[in-house]
Amino acid sequence: MATAQNIIDASLARYKDSNEDAWVDDELLAYLNKAVGHAHNVLVRHGSEMAATLTTVTLATGTQEYALPSDFLAVVQDGVWLEDYNPMEPVPYSQKIYQGSSQATPTRFYLTRDRIGFIPVPSAAATVNEYYYTTPVTLAVGTSMPYDDLLDEPLSTFMSSLAFSRDELDTSLLNETFNTLEKSVLDVVDRRSPLRPVIHKPYGNRME
Repeated sequence: MATAQNIIDASLARYKDSNEDAWVDDELLAYLNKAVGHAHNVLVRHGSEMAATLTTVTLATGTQEYALPSDFLAVVQDGVWLEDYNPMEPVPYSQKIYQGSSQATPTRFYLTRDRIGFIPVPSAAATVNEYYYTTPVTLAVGTSMPYDDLLDEPLSTFMSSLAFSRDELDTSLLNETFNTLEKSVLDVVDRRSPLRPVIHKPYGNRME
């Protein structure tokens, strides 16, 4: 997998500025991180698995709340389930108060700023699966690129475009740069979707 440094070195910005007179690596890295942040938000907004990951929580008898992963952003829809697949219902924190401390097999969950809680309080050890959207990674020059290199080209293009427009005051140009990245990300999401429409081939050489 490519690193952030590989992307910077192969970028159009570096090609036009091989001596780093206009843009040093640290500046381009900042633009690349901005690209990753925007692309990640697009992926989350459109429910892409490219921005999600799966982890597990081991429940202990009598313990209601557990720490969320450090990169937790939001739960994927139907993304919390018990054991083999018993999906849990998301509920507001207030239900914790109404439920009290009674123990049983949990069927609901709630979130606080940094913890996930289960209702009723677990009455036995069990495994809960959490499928969630992560926060965007912050790249260092030696960090591997995210998304299995699927977005390397549009991220690099965005980075170079920000560099080229650094001293411009044209907000329409900046908006176009963000919109172009969003379109490129959604093109990748659409190509990877299992729900893509079927394209029927023409019958023989006839045009019908």
